[in-house]
Amino acid sequence: APSAPGVRLLADGARLPLPDDSIDTAVLLNAFLFPAELGRVLRPTGVVVWANSRGAGTPIYLPPERVVEAMGEDWTGMASEAGGGTWVVARREKAG
Repeated sequence: APSAPGVRLLADGARLPLPDDSIDTAVLLNAFLFPAELGRVLRPTGVVVWANSRGAGTPIYLPPERVVEAMGEDWTGMASEAGGGTWVVARREKAG
């Protein structure tokens, strides 16, 4: 594991200040989903980790299956629940 945390970014999710195909993982907690922008900045093998801390009780809630659908037809995901929260890890089925 790295000795220090990875780079964290606070930005407008609709216009991330990142180049195309520049990140391996996007982790979003209780956030709005901008699938086209995530698709732009993620590498072809990139992963989206989406979590809602209180499941359907989260003010900004999107069910895990809807996250995967929103990312596009070539995406798949694995979802589960932990405590009261929900999460999904999604990736492209056909990288590149």
